[in-house]
Amino acid sequence: MNKQRLDYIDILKGLGILMVIFSHSGAEEWLMSNMGDFFVPLFFIASGYTYKYHDESYLHQFSKRAVRLLKPYFFFSIVMLLLYQRFSIFDILGVFYSRYCLYPYHTIDNIFLMGGGNPPLWFLTSMLSAYIPFLFLMKNQEKANWILMFFTIYTFGCQYIPILLPWNLDNACLVAAFMYAGVVLRSDKSLLSRSDYTYILTLVFFFLVILFNGGDNLSVREYGRSFILYYLGCVLGAVFLLWLSIKIEKTPLGGLLVDFGHHSLVIFCSQMFLLRICHQVFHSMLHFPTEGIVFYMITLIKILSVAIVGMYISRGMNRYMPWLFK
Repeated sequence: MNKQRLDYIDILKGLGILMVIFSHSGAEEWLMSNMGDFFVPLFFIASGYTYKYHDESYLHQFSKRAVRLLKPYFFFSIVMLLLYQRFSIFDILGVFYSRYCLYPYHTIDNIFLMGGGNPPLWFLTSMLSAYIPFLFLMKNQEKANWILMFFTIYTFGCQYIPILLPWNLDNACLVAAFMYAGVVLRSDKSLLSRSDYTYILTLVFFFLVILFNGGDNLSVREYGRSFILYYLGCVLGAVFLLWLSIKIEKTPLGGLLVDFGHHSLVIFCSQMFLLRICHQVFHSMLHFPTEGIVFYMITLIKILSVAIVGMYISRGMNRYMPWLFK
């Protein structure tokens, strides 16, 4: 295990990747319609939490991040197009536009651009787009309040753009704000060492905010009732899960989640294809039901199977294709 890594952050990402897989498992209807995708910003917050300031130019820092994000993005995009045999003009354009659809999700006669196993890959280009405003904020922290106010105005205004912008540019400032939340959380040394009751109360407020805000989906610019409530709910959830991650850090479960979190990039990128295989095995070949208690038990097995197989794929790729992640 790499001791330079923060194990509890890998646990946080491990919990996040399990929830991401569940959100695509076919059993996610209640979760997504009532609580949305609060788990996706966990990865943005974790990125900010582990960010180390470098006195380098914007261009140098951005170019390094671009290489690390775009190599796996285009690699897995091509792999998924080949595996799903999706070669239409929209599928090809989707790789470069990097949005699931062109218009807001519920638009009639929408144009869908990422229809194979590559829809989750929006996450990588979204983080890259957000890195520009995030770096600006980190280099001008004395003006953080003004910059965050601009982020708020920008995000509010982008809600009225009739199309979803490429590379999640319309979400860039919101994602940057999530990353900055991670920076702030790490700077507060006392935040994760308070009474356990504090975090139980945080969990209660998290549920109240998320359930009131309703379903949301950051990838298609859906924030529920309000992007501010969405932001607040996600940060509250991150605080609770950070505390929980520290609590279970030394347990066998924590060790497994560390492995999942450490390999979360490959699991994230390969999950749709692995879920497709699991669905064919359990429901098409073994004829397990697609509803009821047995279905949810099988869903749990599928989630763990995808995470474990994805983890071993990641280990193999890191061994034989290390250039892809550098």
